[in-house]
Amino acid sequence: MAATTARRRALLCGAFSHWIRQTMMETTGVGGERALGAELSPVRSAAVLCSYYLGLAVELVAGILLVCAAVFVISQVFCRYVLESPLDWTEEAARYTAVWAGLLGAALGVRSNTHFRVLLLVNRFGEGTRRAVEQVCRVIITVMLLVIVWTSIRYVLDIGSIQESPGLQISMAWLYSVVPVSTVLMLVFMFCEAVGGSVRPLWTEERTSEAELIEKIVEEAERAGGFVVGEDAARGARAK
Repeated sequence: MAATTARRRALLCGAFSHWIRQTMMETTGVGGERALGAELSPVRSAAVLCSYYLGLAVELVAGILLVCAAVFVISQVFCRYVLESPLDWTEEAARYTAVWAGLLGAALGVRSNTHFRVLLLVNRFGEGTRRAVEQVCRVIITVMLLVIVWTSIRYVLDIGSIQESPGLQISMAWLYSVVPVSTVLMLVFMFCEAVGGSVRPLWTEERTSEAELIEKIVEEAERAGGFVVGEDAARGARAK
C-alpha cells in the first residue's frame, strides 16, 4: 500500500513538474523569487498553471476586443467620410469594447505585477520592513477588490439591468459587468500567486524569467530529494 502511494505521488509530482517545464519555458513573468529552492507540490503546481492558462485566455479575449475596437473605429471613419453615411452604433461599440479590453488588461497587470508604483520611500527601508509593507499593501488591495466586487455586482443588478445603451440598444449590464469580472480575475491571480508561492516583492525592479525560475526550482528540489521530472519520475516510481 505504501509503495503504491509513493509510486502515485512520484508520478503525479513528475507529471506536474514536467508539464510546467514544457509550457512555461515559452513565457516569462509568472514565477517569483520566493519559489526558488522550494518543492513545487501538486497544489502549488495547479495554482501556477491556473494563473498561466487563465492569463493566456484573458490575453486572448483582450486582444480580440482591441481588434474589434479598431475595426469599429475604422468603419466609422470610412462610413462617415467616404460613404457619407455614418453608422449610429460603431462609436458606442468601439467605446465599450475598449473599456472591456482596458479593464481586462488591468487584471493582467495584477498577474504580472506591472502596475504603477512609487518605490522612492519603500526602497529606503530594511528588508524586514519592506516585507511588512508588502504584506500590508496586499491585504489592503485584497480588501478593496472585495469591496469593489460586492458594490459592482449590486450596481449591475440594480441599475445596469434597467438601462439600455442609446446606440446598440442593449442592456448596460453588459458594459458594467466588466468591473466585477475584471476584479474577480485580479483576486484569482493574487490567490494563485499566493498559493503557488510565486509572489514577487512589490518594491523590486528585477524580473526572473520563467525558464530561469523553473530550472532553479527543479534543481533545488532534486538536490533536496524532492520530485524528479518526466521520465526520471517514472523510472523512480518503477524502481520502488
